[in-house]
Amino acid sequence: MKSFDTFSEDIESRRIALKQKQQDQLQDFKEKSAQKIELLRQRQNREQERLQQKKEREEERKEREADRRRIRDELRREMEQESE
Repeated sequence: MKSFDTFSEDIESRRIALKQKQQDQLQDFKEKSAQKIELLRQRQNREQERLQQKKEREEERKEREADRRRIRDELRREMEQESE
């Protein structure tokens, strides 16, 4: 049969082990949370870059379209002037 001292030591060692386990779990939780936050930031940055690129492409398309209209209008005016 265990003596009171060994019984107390067993309880104390279990208490220490439990406290260490809780600290380890907390540390793991913090690390996983930090990783998730970093992944979310990266995802948001990629999305912002994608939207910025899409906006730039749209602006370029509009500029090309405006250039085409301007050239077409100039050609029409030149043709009208030549036909007069």
